[in-house]
Amino acid sequence: GKFLRLTRDALAAGDLRGFGENLARAQAIIAELHGTLDHEVGGPLTRDLARLYDFMLFHLTEANARRSLRHVDEVIGVFTNISGGFRTVLERPAAERPAPAAA
Repeated sequence: GKFLRLTRDALAAGDLRGFGENLARAQAIIAELHGTLDHEVGGPLTRDLARLYDFMLFHLTEANARRSLRHVDEVIGVFTNISGGFRTVLERPAAERPAPAAA
C-alpha cells in the first residue's frame, strides 16, 4: 500500500519522476505477489487473487500511460480490500482460522 499511496501523491503533485519510481515499485510488489500464488493448492481463491493482481497490474499500466489518478485510486481500493482481508484472517486466534485445504 505504501508505494501505491506514494504513486498517487506524486502524480497529484505533478512529480512525474516520483510517480514513475513509486509506480515501478508498486508494480514489482504486485507482480511478486502474483508470482507466489500456488495454483495447485489454492484452488478458486488463488484464481480470484490472480485475476485481482492482473487487474491491478493492468490498471497501473493504464495509470502510467494516461497519468490517471482514477486508475491509481482503483488499484488502491482493490489492494486495500485484499490486505484488509488478509489482516482480518491473520488477527483471528488460531482456533478460529479456517483449516488449510487438503492437498
